[in-house]
Amino acid sequence: MIHKTAFPSRAKRLQSISQEMTLSQSYPLLKIGKIKKELFGELIENVNRYIYSNLTKFYSGEKFSQDKFLLETQPEQIRGLPNITPNGLILPKQSTCSEYNKVHSSIVKIVREFKLGQYAESLHAPINIRLIDGNKNDSDQRPHSSTKMHSDIWAGEPSNSIAIFIPIYGDKKNIDVKWIEPLTFPEELKQPLSDFNEGRHIVVGGTRYNVDFSPGDIILVDPYLIHATNKVKDLLRLSIDFRFITRSVIDNDLLAPGTRQANYLTYEEWSDIGGGLSLTSNSLLTQFSEENSRQENTYAAKYGIKSVKDGKQCL
Repeated sequence: MIHKTAFPSRAKRLQSISQEMTLSQSYPLLKIGKIKKELFGELIENVNRYIYSNLTKFYSGEKFSQDKFLLETQPEQIRGLPNITPNGLILPKQSTCSEYNKVHSSIVKIVREFKLGQYAESLHAPINIRLIDGNKNDSDQRPHSSTKMHSDIWAGEPSNSIAIFIPIYGDKKNIDVKWIEPLTFPEELKQPLSDFNEGRHIVVGGTRYNVDFSPGDIILVDPYLIHATNKVKDLLRLSIDFRFITRSVIDNDLLAPGTRQANYLTYEEWSDIGGGLSLTSNSLLTQFSEENSRQENTYAAKYGIKSVKDGKQCL
């Protein structure tokens, strides 16, 4: 099926970036491919070790089984982890960054498989290991809640960034994502917004993308595509997402340079995390506070990058 778009230059760029992928679904501002079974299997193992590490280090007196069904067997304990942000990021901490770095190294292999590094000026670190809770609650009304229709630009991401989304676990039918390509993207909305609701009107009359994604898919998304988490039932979903800034710049990129460049690394640095470099944190496994990141449109926490010495991943 041929999909018309109001943003042909953005669609052309995304088509070029995804050319090494065998696409199962293709829209102008969204592409889906499939990760090789062995690469996805390694990613699942490392994500599970990361979740297990968070559980055992926070609930030090309890025992957990290290298997892939932790979301099903320990949902309340996972929901109770203190380092989960209102939008579901399970933030790496000092005691869990070693396991995080192994997840990152698995993502590096996937990025290499699809030869995405050649299109990346820089990539975001850390990657987001995101838990979506199907429980509807007051946090869904927060100004920057992911349940509101939004563009990543409104959260401070550059307009020449491409989001990569990888579903890991969970029920996509009950916790889904709505995607709408707007008819236009006004200049006054090409900037961070204090509340995503300020821009929601641009979805009126837009094109709905009927996207069907599954664990093992890799999804590439242009930031002009408006999206929102859609909660239906009280279930958990786990996924990974991160962004890279493209080497190519088109005219309508210039108005939205973003506010989060401090978290972007060159491809050479980013791809060495989990190898010769380590993402580090001085923060303890304690309750998350979003006050500063919300006011400044910056990332939810601060991290360092250090050379790995003496086989240690966290210093």
